[in-house]
Amino acid sequence: EERLTISRRARGNELVWDKDACIACSLCAKACPHGCIDIVTSRDENKKLVVDKLEVDMGLCIFCGLCVEACPKESLFMGYAYERASYRRQDLVLSKEDLLLSDKRQPSGYARPKIEATLPQQTLLLDRDK
Repeated sequence: EERLTISRRARGNELVWDKDACIACSLCAKACPHGCIDIVTSRDENKKLVVDKLEVDMGLCIFCGLCVEACPKESLFMGYAYERASYRRQDLVLSKEDLLLSDKRQPSGYARPKIEATLPQQTLLLDRDK
């Protein structure tokens, strides 16, 4: 069996965060209609804002993508994965380490045309040869 490739602009049930691009402006938390994003920032020795704490409660998230659209530096993305079922509610609260970009956590092209161009074409069951 082979897994189908989903749409490039899919809004999977996860968020992906690029900490290097983040400027700690907290616009993602302000844009969230359910208050899923909890972000705490401080200033470092160079008076630059840094993220001390970033938690996202995926149990409350409605995957609307407003936090992704509000990010001015494109450091927050909707994820590409969709299989994140859990038996425990506390497993749905993701810390900043859990949100980092990795091989397992890839961004989708939702609201990010540059990323969308690099993703594979969507496959459908209708297109398969039998």
